Amino acid sequence: AEQATDTALTAVLDQVVSHLLQLVRRKQAEQDLRDKEALLRTVFDSIPFPLFVKDLEGRYTMANKGLAAFWNRPAEDLLGRTIEDHEHYSPEQRRLIREADQQVFATGKPLLLSTVRLPRGDGEDATLRMHKIPLWGSSGKLVGLVGLTEDITDKVQAEQELRNQEALLRTVFDTIPFPLFVKDPEGRFTVVNKVLADLWDRTPEQLIGAKLQEYWAYNDPRVREVENLERRVLETGTVQELPRFEGPRHGGPRLGPPPCR
Repeated sequence: AEQATDTALTAVLDQVVSHLLQLVRRKQAEQDLRDKEALLRTVFDSIPFPLFVKDLEGRYTMANKGLAAFWNRPAEDLLGRTIEDHEHYSPEQRRLIREADQQVFATGKPLLLSTVRLPRGDGEDATLRMHKIPLWGSSGKLVGLVGLTEDITDKVQAEQELRNQEALLRTVFDTIPFPLFVKDPEGRFTVVNKVLADLWDRTPEQLIGAKLQEYWAYNDPRVREVENLERRVLETGTVQELPRFEGPRHGGPRLGPPPCR
């Protein structure tokens, strides 16, 4: 009887130990999961662009600090919302985002919206580049999408300002009433005004990238004279001048280094 009691007690203890081990493993798994979630959140928030996850219904399930800052509200307030909840969006803007999401869900392929104009949370318009990537679950089924948004407003404005400055420079360059050009260290034309192009019966675009010998024979002493002069400009960084130069027309071209060297 005593042996039977010991056997029964051992069986009970084995079950208790087994349950305890399962409990420990479950607690450890839960802790591991929390650690992984904390790591994911840290990485998620460290990305300096608005980043989010949506489910198949278009609801935000994750939103990083970048997106929260863009919308000027806590990330927690975005969770569960859809594009229809963005009060600053026009119907057309909502439709654009909704159709982009649906395209990713329908095709299972990434989508890039290279230039999108949308308002920020403060109501100011921004120029955005939006990346949408399908999100696949562990079972291999599509469960949503990951979105990353780049605010390229400053870049677009800078590019437009550069184009405006280039247009202004071209206008000024072409108003100068005598031949004017810029060459690179290899002697290729990089900028040519209209007066010089007309002088050679060419367009400025035809001269860009060309060298002088492409229009005059290389053994022409005038070519070597100009090349030697330009070489001295590059070597000394000072203005050099030909008192008189016989080209397609008479004149004395003045050669000097560009303003920025």
